Amino acid sequence: MTSAVLATPTATRARRWLKSPIGTVSVAMLVLAAVNLGWASTSAATAGLGLTVAVLTAGAVDVLIVGLRGWGWQLPLGAFVTGGVLGMVLDPTVGAGQLALLAAGAVVVKHVLRIGRRPMFNPAALALVVADLLGVRAQSWWGACAAPIWLGVPVLLVAVLFVADRANRLPAVGAFLATWFGALTILVSLGYGAELAVAFREPLVSMAIYFAGIMLLDPPTSPGRPHQQYLFGFLVAIVGIVLLTITHDSAFLPIGLLAGNTWLAVDRARTRMRHTAATARSST
Repeated sequence: MTSAVLATPTATRARRWLKSPIGTVSVAMLVLAAVNLGWASTSAATAGLGLTVAVLTAGAVDVLIVGLRGWGWQLPLGAFVTGGVLGMVLDPTVGAGQLALLAAGAVVVKHVLRIGRRPMFNPAALALVVADLLGVRAQSWWGACAAPIWLGVPVLLVAVLFVADRANRLPAVGAFLATWFGALTILVSLGYGAELAVAFREPLVSMAIYFAGIMLLDPPTSPGRPHQQYLFGFLVAIVGIVLLTITHDSAFLPIGLLAGNTWLAVDRARTRMRHTAATARSST
């Protein structure tokens, strides 16, 4: 009887976590990692080690920063997701050391660049862009597309749709994917940048779907209102397509996400300023 009573709060917290956006994303990432791990570019052991190091490093750094700020103990679920994305996007050949550094840096920046208690930028996307600028261009996105198409793509689609629905971000995901594949189809059919046809082959198809369902809908750095979600998804896709067309840079998707984050951060800052001004007027 006593053990059952003691177990109830833990079970309740577990159920709440599983139903939350971050819990849903975490479960989806675990499933995708398990499906693709066996086909990683090096070996399952190397890929698993890199993923584990990135996740644990991000979590440890987050716990340290939160503790130093006096916010008390919090399970670093958001940091785990950040580390997981880096570990699943960067090729295992990057090495556990570089993955750890990038994961730690992503979490630090998340706590530094904030509006209120919300991070300005998706930390994983920012780390991927920085890595690209530093010459680390091994973005294989193995966690999305390492497995054979007949297995990986169906699992990926189900996971992305499930996460988008549970996180209430279907408008953003739909707007991004519709704009991405729609605009690329038009460009290719008109003969502008025939090389863009590669976007309709693997690994770019799975990259775009994974990006939309795991990175784009990160609740702290994506809008919640439907009309904002449509604009957000459209903007990120357009910036990504422009970069893919002009530069073919490996970080075209993360850079597009940072552009969307910037637009959202400016909008949130303006809202805070208007709220502060209204509060000041009402108090006088």
